[in-house]
Amino acid sequence: MRCLCSCLILYLQRPVALASGDTYPTVDQPKFWDEVYERQTDRDIYEWYGLGYEQLQSYFLDALLQPTFSSPPPVTRRLLVVGSGDSALSAQLASEKALKPEWEVISIDFSSEVTDRMKIRFPELAFLTMDARALSFEDASFGAIVDKGLSDCIGSVTERRKYFQELRRVAVDGGRLLVLSQRHLQTEQDILDQTDEDGSDLGPSWLCKREEVYGALFVENDPTRPPFPQPGTDNTIPYFLLVCTTNEDTAEQSMT
Repeated sequence: MRCLCSCLILYLQRPVALASGDTYPTVDQPKFWDEVYERQTDRDIYEWYGLGYEQLQSYFLDALLQPTFSSPPPVTRRLLVVGSGDSALSAQLASEKALKPEWEVISIDFSSEVTDRMKIRFPELAFLTMDARALSFEDASFGAIVDKGLSDCIGSVTERRKYFQELRRVAVDGGRLLVLSQRHLQTEQDILDQTDEDGSDLGPSWLCKREEVYGALFVENDPTRPPFPQPGTDNTIPYFLLVCTTNEDTAEQSMT
């Protein structure tokens, strides 16, 4: 039996060489997740960390509808869900009465296996096969971006900074970013008094505040089924929610 927290160790591992000369894919590669979804045939809707929309709704609505760091709610009403997997989050955001009909929800995942499944399950929604580290969207395309667990799959600070910079590229000025992770991501505010520039995961493009959301300890003991909550651990394990808005001072500096 393996604790889900060991996934963060897996994310740092290099590809394992096989006898055939190929390498076993790591979790930051589409092939890894294609194989997971193919192997776990009984998967339907699955919520990483056991945290669904019910637990996160108030944070999402506050970020999308209320000022954050004195920044008014975004005018561009397009919401991007990155690494959407087989979570119900995209569908629940799209059906949220407080966001309808203004907000359009678009979801991406780099596993074609799961996006094909989600297109069938929710034919009224947009599920695109795309790597969030190299988005094909134009600059300033989205008023808000949601990352539930994807950043935990990116192994180094340098790679995470590039990823969050790509998210900033497609976000409008004043756009929102919500990141739920098991990893305690470092923001620019966290390292304000430090000299190590590599300490920040998000880079200078985002201003963030952190919340802790408590859930269960997840374990896995069977490769044919996803991790499941350990009995008796409900509301004992902290997960971290960053609610961010774009850092306009940085945007202005990059233009000069």
